[in-house]
Amino acid sequence: MAAPSEFARGGNEQARQPDNPTIPYERDTEMNEMNERNEMNEMNEMNMNRLRSFGVATSLLAFCLLAWFSPTTAEAGSTIHNVRVNGDIQAAIDVASNGDTIQLAAGQYDITTTIDPGGKEVTILGTVDGNGDPTSILDGGNPAGGTSGVRLLICQNGETSTTVFENLVIQNGYSTFGGGMYNTSSSPTLTNCTFTGNSAGNGGGMYNYTSSSPTLTNCTFATNTSGSDGGGMYNHDSSSPTLTNCTFTSNSTGDGGGGMLNNSSSPTLTNCTFTGNSADDDGGGMVNYEYSSPTLTDCTFATNTSGSDGGGMYNHDSSSPTLTNCTFTSNSTGDGGGGMLNNSSSPTLTNCTFTGNSADDDGGGMVNYEYSSPTLTDCTFTGNSAADDGGGMLNTNDGNPTLTGCTFTSNSAITSGGGMYNSGSSSPRLNGCNFCGNTSGTGNRNVAGDAIDGSSSDNLLLLNCNEGDVNFDLAINSGDLGYLLALWGASSVLNADINQDGVVNGADLAYILGYFGGTTDATTAD
Repeated sequence: MAAPSEFARGGNEQARQPDNPTIPYERDTEMNEMNERNEMNEMNEMNMNRLRSFGVATSLLAFCLLAWFSPTTAEAGSTIHNVRVNGDIQAAIDVASNGDTIQLAAGQYDITTTIDPGGKEVTILGTVDGNGDPTSILDGGNPAGGTSGVRLLICQNGETSTTVFENLVIQNGYSTFGGGMYNTSSSPTLTNCTFTGNSAGNGGGMYNYTSSSPTLTNCTFATNTSGSDGGGMYNHDSSSPTLTNCTFTSNSTGDGGGGMLNNSSSPTLTNCTFTGNSADDDGGGMVNYEYSSPTLTDCTFATNTSGSDGGGMYNHDSSSPTLTNCTFTSNSTGDGGGGMLNNSSSPTLTNCTFTGNSADDDGGGMVNYEYSSPTLTDCTFTGNSAADDGGGMLNTNDGNPTLTGCTFTSNSAITSGGGMYNSGSSSPRLNGCNFCGNTSGTGNRNVAGDAIDGSSSDNLLLLNCNEGDVNFDLAINSGDLGYLLALWGASSVLNADINQDGVVNGADLAYILGYFGGTTDATTAD
């Protein structure tokens, strides 16, 4: 019997019969081939997946190894070069490119050759501790009082603000100029750096020369010394750095400018502190010389000393700085101007305070000498003392300052002019100034010597300051009460802090209430 037609595969093909198994069925053959192809495809896919997984793992491993053993990329096109303790910092700089960082470890690097960035735009970056203090130390090897160390840093190839030194301690360096650092025609950036124990003929910590104006932020200069000028820093020949939040402490010099000396240079200082610096000659804290007129804002000069003039600051030869919200406290001098001495110079001072400064000769707070005509607005002089004349201020040899809204309280002079003494054709102009409670051994207590300028007006000279007339209207009334309440809780407000305990409080209010309705014992002659 013939097979059904659907099993026939063409006219020449034979039909497979049950009794003839040797004749294959073509559809079965195709199915087997398809199954084999599917199995092969599955095996190939599995193998490919294994290869892909292996490739990912290999790539990840390669990336990790590269990150571990190769220089770190800080930014696109920049590299971090790590230098171990006592490694070759200069060698790392030499192979670096602009934009690279030289990363130093924590610890001391004994420097035998001055480090020079060579004009490159690189960052030499140290490490800090938990308090943010630098722990990467560059040591020049100079013992205290010695001359055998090396200068640590130099910029002499026109470096700009893109050459950066950060988180470094620069110590025990020595050179004729700039024991810690010397900049010539260069203006790098320094952040969170400490200069300590460095010494030089000039500029113990740093010397900036010929239009070098570095930018310094949060830097400290401590216990640096110079044989001549500028124990902490010397700025010379149109070098005018910018300093913010910097501290100069216990630096010393054999001549002038224990903390800083500016020679034909005018730096800008904001919120900087000069404490405990000393000069054998002038300017324990700062000297400004030959047309140097720095700008100082919110700066403090405290406990600085000078053997000659200007315990806090000495301005000489047409140097006229601008000072705003600055304080001079407990500075002292072996001659004149415990807080400041101006010699042929006319600075501008606004809202500045001179407290507790002393002079072994004249001008406990300030001396204005040889045609010095400073301008003072809303400044206060209190508790300053002079062994001779002018406890608060001495004006002499045509020293003619202009004072507006200034207050002189509780200053003292052994001889005359507890508040102010004028001599040598000096006639200061006073407008709206108040003098009270100043004392002297002889002569007038408040203003003595030559007469003040005839155009002066609205000044009050009071014998006492402690009767409650805090607004100086010659009566103790509601005006004084309102003045005190507006300043309640404030500190260092001399008029309102009647008992001088450092804060405006109930004790001061008691004075006003005790004298309320009375008048003060004013005089315009004393």
